[in-house]
Amino acid sequence: LATKPHMDHQERLSQESQASQEEFRVEEAAYQKLEAEAIRNSLSPSDAVEATNRLGGKPVAPLSPFVLMTEPTLEGLHKALANGQPSQAIFSNEGGRFVGGHAMKEENRLAMATGLSELWDGTPISRVRGGDGVMILNGRRVSMHLMLQWEVAQRLVGDSLLMNQGLLSRCLTVFPASTAGRRLYKAVDLGADEALHRFNLRLKSILDT
Repeated sequence: LATKPHMDHQERLSQESQASQEEFRVEEAAYQKLEAEAIRNSLSPSDAVEATNRLGGKPVAPLSPFVLMTEPTLEGLHKALANGQPSQAIFSNEGGRFVGGHAMKEENRLAMATGLSELWDGTPISRVRGGDGVMILNGRRVSMHLMLQWEVAQRLVGDSLLMNQGLLSRCLTVFPASTAGRRLYKAVDLGADEALHRFNLRLKSILDT
């Protein structure tokens, strides 16, 4: 219920993206054909450059519609921010998938923790890879909210590497008292809850903006 506005927003983006992707594929194919003809009919490299410049800029692929992820690797997170929405979130009510996932394996944990800390600081993302070339991203935002069972959470809060690196000090960590065995069922129709309705409308407004 708390992330319903986000899921609805992602669905709207996905529907818009499908139409944009079709349009982009047609424009890209047409551009490539015209570009090949312009180069083929040119007498020199400078003529080819001038001819392709007259075609205008290359079609730009639409952004990926996804705003929510559960267990990204650092490289996957960077690519998602490069090709997708500038503000995304690592949300999971089964945070063990993230803690036990590829990104937090011993050989990857320090890089992931450092990468998340830099995102928290607002540092521009800078990557140099053989396959991807140089990538510098400014103005990206990432939120993270993980719900963990106590035993799983211990793997994070008890990790001296994460503590000394500074990731945990950037997290607001909450340990509510357990109500296991004392929770009684209450029949509540949250669909009719006015506070939840206002919450959804406010988040929709923010996400649309």
